[in-house]
Amino acid sequence: MTSLFPHLRGEFREVAEQYYETLKRLNSNDKVIISSLSEIANENKPNARIIVEVIEKRIKMVNPDCLLAHLYLLDSICKNHGHPFTDLFQANLVPNFIYVFSKANEKVRSSMYKLRHTWTGAPLFTSKLKELDTKVNAIDPAWPISHVPAAAPASSANRGNKILINPAKFAQGNSRTLQQREEEETERMRKELLRKEKELLELKKKDIDMQLMGLKKQHELKATAISSAEAGVAVPSAQTKLTPTTKKVRTLALNTKFTPPVLSILSNKTTTSVVISLISLIKCYINHVTYCLSCRFQGRSCKINKGGLCCLLKQLLRVLIITLILIYRRVATLKLLLEQTLYATMKVKQINFHLSIHF
Repeated sequence: MTSLFPHLRGEFREVAEQYYETLKRLNSNDKVIISSLSEIANENKPNARIIVEVIEKRIKMVNPDCLLAHLYLLDSICKNHGHPFTDLFQANLVPNFIYVFSKANEKVRSSMYKLRHTWTGAPLFTSKLKELDTKVNAIDPAWPISHVPAAAPASSANRGNKILINPAKFAQGNSRTLQQREEEETERMRKELLRKEKELLELKKKDIDMQLMGLKKQHELKATAISSAEAGVAVPSAQTKLTPTTKKVRTLALNTKFTPPVLSILSNKTTTSVVISLISLIKCYINHVTYCLSCRFQGRSCKINKGGLCCLLKQLLRVLIITLILIYRRVATLKLLLEQTLYATMKVKQINFHLSIHF
């Protein structure tokens, strides 16, 4: 990525790039951000020339809606921290002010006039104010050219015996007190806003917890209803419609009594029990068919009539259909529970993310 400050090297480029990244936060007339950027500039006073260059470069790059905020930042740094920022900003004050004025609407121009008026009383940029007024008046004739009182020159005889006082520093006490009050009020409002936002996020989190509890209760009710429905399913037994001749028969291969397994009506009709019943019916049907085939190959008469086998096959199909229905219901229930759990988890993560941003 190409650097915005190719002419700087080492630590100076790092200071410029870091302050430029911090300056991107200034996208509105936020007093807290302006005060923070002003203090950062003061901490980097040994690199004041770089800080001034970054701010002036940023003025030429931001949207017109953010230009006034950057002038406020320039004003805050000069009024609060003075030299060397005042001298450095004064060098390009007029072209920068004219650039912002040319991009501004009537409301912003009115704010710029109020800002310009404070520089007369501070005083700030006294040597540039008349030039600034003249050039702005050339763009907008409604802009007045204010008279800037010149400081009385001290005679050479008395100059060595007098202590020169910077008027900006002399008048800084009251302005600093007023600004401190404004900063304290802004900080109080910011803390109050953060407290309200925290309360709102906590209420949202409680609401989501209640929704999650409601979803869990709904799932429990659905699971209970499904269990009740499963308990009401009648599982047919394999012996219901078998003829009496199927109770005691002999197989030729084993020469032992062959008794088909009898499926009793289950007391707990769960999916597992129905599957077990299905497996038992399949085994019973296979044993019957094997027995009939063995009798046929040995030339003996089969004592199990075709009606019994057909009845057993029908029961097998019925249990198979019931098993598939129960499995489908169980899968649908698990899918619904999974979707609800994922939704609740996403909401909790979203709330934790907002809390981490604000606090």
